This record gives sequence, C-alpha cells and structure tokens, in this order.
Amino acid sequence: MKKSSRSGVLATGTVALATALTMIATGTANASEARSGGNRGWASQHCAAAFDGEGDGHGVYVDVRLVNGVHFSVWDGSGADGHWGPQTCWSVRIAKFKVVEDKGPASDWVHNPS
Repeated sequence: MKKSSRSGVLATGTVALATALTMIATGTANASEARSGGNRGWASQHCAAAFDGEGDGHGVYVDVRLVNGVHFSVWDGSGADGHWGPQTCWSVRIAKFKVVEDKGPASDWVHNPS
C-alpha cells in the first residue's frame, strides 16, 4: 500500500508553522544567530539567549556588548536538554554578541543584530 504524500506535506507545514509561532512568541523572529559547534546564541536589537547543543558538560553563554559599552553574559542555564536558556533583554541596543562554550571555543562576534 502506497503512503500518501499529503501527510508528509502536512507534517512539514505543521513543523514550519510551529517554528514560526515559537519564534514570534519568543521574540526571535527578527534575530541574528551565532554558532560554535552545536552551541548557538541569538540576539535581536535588545534581547539575547543561549542554547547548549552539546552534551559535553561545558556551560554555554552569549557574550553581549551593548552600544553604551556595558558587557553581559547570558547563560543557557538548562544544559544540553534541547531547550533555549532564558531570554534577557535590555532597553539599550545590542552592539555585538557571540556564543561561548565555557573553557572552550567561541563564535565570531556578530555585529548589530537585527
């Protein structure tokens, strides 16, 4: 019995819609992303979050520099559990950010996230 291709299209559309709704709900629809190995960080103009994508026991954080020169580190906090860490937001615009593995590699700086 041949499997209907409509179910595959429906599943793909459902995943795409769920991803888009998640991005809108979490404020990541207009964000820039940095990657280092399986670790990711994202930032919009005023918010940032980290994602630990490696089960190696090393923490992951996003290094953030605001346009006024202030520096922050936003940690994933949840380990490699498949979920993004908490989002942190500021009233001042983010100038640049990068994702960093504690005692490990980091991505390049991403300037002026959108």
